[in-house]
Amino acid sequence: MLIDGDEQDEKDYDDDKEMELGNAAETYMMRVRDISESVTRVKDKVSTARRLQELHSAHEARDRNLAEEMCDRVLTWSIGHVLLMLLVGITQVIFVKSLFEDTRSFRKLVPGFSSR
Repeated sequence: MLIDGDEQDEKDYDDDKEMELGNAAETYMMRVRDISESVTRVKDKVSTARRLQELHSAHEARDRNLAEEMCDRVLTWSIGHVLLMLLVGITQVIFVKSLFEDTRSFRKLVPGFSSR
């Protein structure tokens, strides 16, 4: 009987050890699975962040080009208005000056004309 009891104790010990190893292996696999899921989530979030940054960069480039184009249009329009105002100003000066010019050149054409 002692021999049978010793063998059972050894088997129980081996069974406990196998259960501990089995639990350790399951725990290890669960940890590996958790880490793998975490890495996958981080990878997904990083790719989402990268995609959003590229989208933001594309919008920024489009808006910058639009702003530069509008600035060029405003500059061209302003230069056109300044040139037009200079032309109108010069024309007005010429007309006002002609109002105060002496009409003696007209007298030369018409000898009997006198200003009274």
